[in-house]
Amino acid sequence: MAIDEYQTAIQLDPKLAMPHNNLGKVYDEQAKPEMAIAEFQTAIRLDPRLALPHANLCKVYDDQQKLETAIVECQAAIQLDLKFALPHANLAKVYYEQHKPEVAIAEWQAAIQLDTNDATCHHNLGVIYNDQNKPEMAIIEYRAATRLDPKFAAPHNNLSIVYYDQHKREMAIAEARAAIQHDPKLAAPHYVLGIALRGTAVSTGTDSEREKLLEDACRAFSEGSKLAPDDPNFPARMHDIDSLMNGHGHCLPAS
Repeated sequence: MAIDEYQTAIQLDPKLAMPHNNLGKVYDEQAKPEMAIAEFQTAIRLDPRLALPHANLCKVYDDQQKLETAIVECQAAIQLDLKFALPHANLAKVYYEQHKPEVAIAEWQAAIQLDTNDATCHHNLGVIYNDQNKPEMAIIEYRAATRLDPKFAAPHNNLSIVYYDQHKREMAIAEARAAIQHDPKLAAPHYVLGIALRGTAVSTGTDSEREKLLEDACRAFSEGSKLAPDDPNFPARMHDIDSLMNGHGHCLPAS
């Protein structure tokens, strides 16, 4: 067990900083923030030159919504290691939560310059650009994220939304299906898939094609409803599909 290993390392050499940092990471992953903070602070006390525990403290304080304290720790990490991407990425998230998008963009871009393989930073930039109604820039960043990490579901899901809003249904369907493939527990791409299939169905030529697309849309809404049973949009859409089927099928389960 990792905790036992790090505690043993600390007992063998109490002056080593990194086992305290690593133990703090484990506590953070276990949702024990106060214990994590104590270990990160010990690591800093033992080796004030280490940037990593400052960056990790920034993340924990951000999780606790102690945003100003988080900023101090991220800035300390950056000053200690100018080539370290993580504190820039963590700092960007804090600024985003403070509704400072331009500063957040600058920090995520700095993180990407230092670590060109960080898919999450590209995805987060895409989110900001989409918030700013800059869909083409958002697409570029989402695409960069999926290129770096093809199994990263979130950018596929967000791409599906952007493409649907641009009336590019086939591309929206492809991205929604990719998001579902990589994270079957996500409800959102099922919704986008359903509305895109429904839109294609009402504009298609033959009855057989229309019926098949409606059945697929029904299936998407049904799966999404199972994943998000409290979301009223799914049963509303299933009712809509029922009305379009004209008695040729039933999307809503029998009451």
